[in-house]
Amino acid sequence: MHAVIVDDEPHAVRNLESLLGKYMPEVQVIGTATSVGKALSLVNDTRPDILFLDIKMQGETGFDLLSRANTYDGNIIFVTAYEEYSLKALKAGAVDYLLKPVDIEELRTAVYKVAGRLQYKKEKTQEEHLPEQYNISSGTMKNISKLRCITISGQQGFEIVPVNDIVFIEADGNYSVVYLTSLQKIVATRQVGEFEDLLSGNGFFRIHKSAIINLRHLRSYDSREGHVAKMTDGSSVAISGRRLSDFMKAVDHYAKDM
Repeated sequence: MHAVIVDDEPHAVRNLESLLGKYMPEVQVIGTATSVGKALSLVNDTRPDILFLDIKMQGETGFDLLSRANTYDGNIIFVTAYEEYSLKALKAGAVDYLLKPVDIEELRTAVYKVAGRLQYKKEKTQEEHLPEQYNISSGTMKNISKLRCITISGQQGFEIVPVNDIVFIEADGNYSVVYLTSLQKIVATRQVGEFEDLLSGNGFFRIHKSAIINLRHLRSYDSREGHVAKMTDGSSVAISGRRLSDFMKAVDHYAKDM
């Protein structure tokens, strides 16, 4: 991952470079800037994967840079001494907001979030360039892929997981819990909607606003106490009444393709 650091305090730039070099060598700092003007040219020229950005700099702010570099679509991590701008930063699309002095674990988590986003973007790009096939998740024709593995980013790192090992995925606030055939659970920083987009067409179906199941691990359907999908790991996952008809169609299409 390529990164640019923008901060008007040279010692802060050196400190962040040192932390990245020591603990996250996968991040390569390709440039630094101490003012918005210099940073604008640098960001436009290099288009870094990560932009580490201070808030207040010599009469201007990091938000001024973002408004002027409005075509930049990379990942922004604010690194600042000002806690009060966190909400504005998140509204500006920041991946994370770190307070000085930078905590190494918080920095590591922020970088892992970016790694997950980059992997997600890569997988979606690959999906869009594959031949059209029938998508059992939506019942429509669209570009889909047959993914072998996906990267699941968590608070302390990431895991590469075979798609076939995923039993189901359940929402948990702004996070998701991924249930595996090994009975292991992974708390992921992606939301359920992102997993739905990524796994669409690979035998997964969203049976509820809070749950996606892997149809290859569906054992049975039970209507005795509501609508429930029984999974091979012993789990029972609720099916939304409004999704029941599409669920039945998805199962039918999946069974015919087996």
